[in-house]
Amino acid sequence: MTKPADNSLWKVLVAVLVGVLVFVACDVGGLPDSQPAVAAVFGLAVTLWVTEALPLTVTAFLAAAMLVVVGGISQKSVFSQFGSSVILLFIGSFVLAKAFEVNGVHERIARWILSKKWVVKSPANLILAVGAVCLTFSLFISNTATTAMMLPIVLSLLKAVGHDKADSKLAPAMLLMLTWGASFAVGTPVSTPPNAIGLGMIAQETGINISFGQWMLFAMPISITMLLIGWSVLKLIHLRNADIELPDNIDIQKSPGPLSSAGKTVIGIFFAVLLMWLLPDIAAMIKGKDHAFVQALDQRLTSAAAALIGLALCFIIPVKGTESGRVLTWIQAKNIDWGTVMLIGGGLALGAAMFESGLAATMGKGVSAVSTSLDGWLMGSFNLPSSTVFLTTLFSVILVVVASELASNTASVSAILPIVIGIAQGAGISPIGPALAVTIAASLGFMLPVSTPPNAIAYSSGYLSAKQMIKAGVWIDIIGIIVVMALTSLILPLLGLN
Repeated sequence: MTKPADNSLWKVLVAVLVGVLVFVACDVGGLPDSQPAVAAVFGLAVTLWVTEALPLTVTAFLAAAMLVVVGGISQKSVFSQFGSSVILLFIGSFVLAKAFEVNGVHERIARWILSKKWVVKSPANLILAVGAVCLTFSLFISNTATTAMMLPIVLSLLKAVGHDKADSKLAPAMLLMLTWGASFAVGTPVSTPPNAIGLGMIAQETGINISFGQWMLFAMPISITMLLIGWSVLKLIHLRNADIELPDNIDIQKSPGPLSSAGKTVIGIFFAVLLMWLLPDIAAMIKGKDHAFVQALDQRLTSAAAALIGLALCFIIPVKGTESGRVLTWIQAKNIDWGTVMLIGGGLALGAAMFESGLAATMGKGVSAVSTSLDGWLMGSFNLPSSTVFLTTLFSVILVVVASELASNTASVSAILPIVIGIAQGAGISPIGPALAVTIAASLGFMLPVSTPPNAIAYSSGYLSAKQMIKAGVWIDIIGIIVVMALTSLILPLLGLN
């Protein structure tokens, strides 16, 4: 039932007006620097709280974002009061994902893509389409949520093409691509918790903040390469010499009518947030990194601030056809994956403790000594140039991939990344390359049903055995290590991050 229009939008406009009047009064009064802007944000927040135009928590998030974007206060100073800017980045992203789910946008888009004729032209095309859809969604929504969302669609697709039997040769390949496609999505900072932990630790220990655009330039080639390689591996293992035929007429369920007003609004908010994420890098390409406007934009329009603005817009923009008259209610929004949010916070806390206690440095020196000894032996025995950076990165990547098979990728990167940074610093080399390689590699554990939540979800379908998962997963693990090493070495120098 649609709720009649309320006056909350007018309350928001009144709060904005109060903020503007406070700014003008303080500016005319001669308050220096950022004080008028901070006072304006304070006036805005107090008015929103008093009028209850927005849920109180949403107002708190919006005020924090405005202090950074409008007030010019550093995100470290503002967001540290919540724990970490990385935590807020994921909360904002999770709420946007919930808006997609509540309004059925994700399912409609997936069904629309899978209904294309070329997709069901051959088994190979069908597998690639599943992987591409999963990867696309997982770039902005958690891989666990994406896999859970796509599983019933994939199963219905298997039924539509007549391959939903226990002995189907196509089903295992489809289910493996389901989980692989979701886990290959390392192309954005918000795609998986290890990325957030890696960004946080790198910024914390090196002072270097890797932007949303820089991350995409580095990691999207890895995602795309792994998707194509995974597709090729599945064709070799499951489709080669397999007589798999698809029926000429396939009944694929179409999207149930046009998108609602709320669904269209969610898509608009999503693209607005995506633009805010990329805008600092776009401005840097046009004006140059040293331009004053670009530097101000980079400091103010941070990834976390953009995500929180998107979160707030879900409660501000009025829409038709929903019970609340908005995209989300707070009851819906707060029902996100708080366990994952807490995992990210715990991972950052573990990393900080290892550095503060000196444990990371101690372990780093030990492993660095082994790496240096091996490097010296290679140089002396085979007259090779020094390869300390390469060996450090390689050992670390192998270690985190093996660890991710037995523990969550979040736990693995939380335990190993501080050691890796310590190794690099102990060896006198930049930790950026090894740290980024380890962060990406933490998402490449594919051998066991317990390696990742997407693996467990795919295994639960009953169409995929542990033996099939291990047989294909071991090849992807090995190839993934090679791809991460190769592309890290090639791309990071081009971005000036090596």
